[in-house]
Amino acid sequence: MSVLIVYLDGEEQSQHMLEKESIVIGRRAGNDIQLLHPTVSGTHAKIVTIRGDSFIEDLDSTNGVRINGNKVGKGLLKDGDEIRIGKFTLRFVDDATLASISLPPVPGGMQSIVHDTAWSGSSLGNAETVMVPPKAMDEKQLGVLAIIEGPGSGKELLLNRTLTTLGKPGVQVAVITRRSDGYFLAQVEGNGMLKLNDKSTKDAGPLKAGDKLEVAGTCLRFNLRPA
Repeated sequence: MSVLIVYLDGEEQSQHMLEKESIVIGRRAGNDIQLLHPTVSGTHAKIVTIRGDSFIEDLDSTNGVRINGNKVGKGLLKDGDEIRIGKFTLRFVDDATLASISLPPVPGGMQSIVHDTAWSGSSLGNAETVMVPPKAMDEKQLGVLAIIEGPGSGKELLLNRTLTTLGKPGVQVAVITRRSDGYFLAQVEGNGMLKLNDKSTKDAGPLKAGDKLEVAGTCLRFNLRPA
């Protein structure tokens, strides 16, 4: 199932799984994806998914729709495409990419281990931005990352998103993907290899409770807790 990741001024705002055949995007309440900004029309665009292919269509909006900088009336979406709707950028990630844990580069606006608003407290139980079908996940356990060395030591992040990005753009970036069969770690940017349990690795694969991660100089401990 494909995902749209919404950015504003380089900062990730939300993630949305394309669960329905038709997804409407716009400023008004009641849209499947609501983008609150005057540059976005009330009903701005829609994405229709047919047999695995997703198409975006401009709904006669004021400011139009752009894919990778090109204005379109209707267009086929490909993995990694950047959709511009008003002030917002939406990155399209297809289901094949999700399955392989390969992601496009992280936007330059992310400055810390997870974008700055994420590490705001000792527990981030309200950080969920993806609506995940209940049957797609193990409802009994939820992953959690604790910073054990580095800035923010002692803070925790609940892994309740489909995708969680870690690291610093231009230095080292990794992603943890939450699937029905567990949590999976992979590096997506950087020349140096991330570390898992003090061993260098390019693609770490599945995570298990107690694993120690080192990404961009920050050490974290992965664990599972009751959901």
